Amino acid sequence: MGGTHMAKRKTLPKDFEQLVQTASDEDIKKVFGKCDINAYGGYNKGNALEFPLSEEMMRWLIGQGIDINYVDQYGYTPLLYHAGRMASEKQAIALVKLGADITATQGLDRETVMHVAVKTGNLELVKCLIQAGADAEVTSRSGETPLERAFHWARTFDLIKLAPVAEYLIGIGVPVTDKIRTYMRSAAEDIEFRRKDMSPDIMPELDRTMESLYGLLGVAPVPRRVEYDGTSPIVIHEKRWQKQHGELWNLLVPGSGHAGTVQGEVIRISGKLAYEILDNGCCNWDSDFKSMANALYRYICMGTPLDADEQREFAGLINGIKDADETDINRLTELSVKWVTLNLNPMAVGELDYKR
Repeated sequence: MGGTHMAKRKTLPKDFEQLVQTASDEDIKKVFGKCDINAYGGYNKGNALEFPLSEEMMRWLIGQGIDINYVDQYGYTPLLYHAGRMASEKQAIALVKLGADITATQGLDRETVMHVAVKTGNLELVKCLIQAGADAEVTSRSGETPLERAFHWARTFDLIKLAPVAEYLIGIGVPVTDKIRTYMRSAAEDIEFRRKDMSPDIMPELDRTMESLYGLLGVAPVPRRVEYDGTSPIVIHEKRWQKQHGELWNLLVPGSGHAGTVQGEVIRISGKLAYEILDNGCCNWDSDFKSMANALYRYICMGTPLDADEQREFAGLINGIKDADETDINRLTELSVKWVTLNLNPMAVGELDYKR
């Protein structure tokens, strides 16, 4: 009578990640005496190739029949997974050398491995992908190349790791597009707006990076933000209310937290209400937003007020603020700006009844 053959486990041991970090390759191999070669585990439920294995261990697993392009529950292949992490660049490079699909895509925008590697700042992986025949100008579903996509999402510290990758790709002929320049300028404007709130330890390196990218991409440097002293009369140069709101935002609204003047809060709150209603569809709306809206009305009743008809109109807009459309929000913003133009001497903000 023949012995029974026990089916192997479909899942990796719960401590497999810890085992990979502490055990020898020979000990890791023993796991597959009990587990299927494509057993999955970890948060993403990927196979063993999604873990930080040595190249030798990866090669052994492939020889045993593991699927090098196994797709985890979030749509990542092992190569896509490692390409998105600076700490596992060597695993990604090993997978490329071992024949992983370099054209695999992820997410709704169908980002390729090259998109992910560039966005993550994995320079050596990018070079490896180019040598393996990857297209440096492949586009995602939204039509963006890897370099465009990377600058699209780059903020502050992302620029530091992206700069060497950009220099390499541009050096091998990848074009600098208008999209890239626009995204770079947007990132730089955000940095200048928040400069005061950033850690001084990182600024020298960030400034060197920005100076390098300005030259590399042909982008005019964004000027340093003029910090308002909180006491001088407010000076407005722009003529149209839309431009005036942007000018006042840059002058009076801090990179984080509340403004120090009533005028700054009027501009800040009108902008936050507009963003929450028009861009977010009120998905974050709560009692704090309502308190901010009520405070905005109180503020514009201070100092030199709007005329009586405009004040009544403003009150009506505040009362129906959650159901406001773009026309309503534009009018609220216009009247907020007008109130500031009537009150150029700064007023200190008292105690606030809202936190946002």
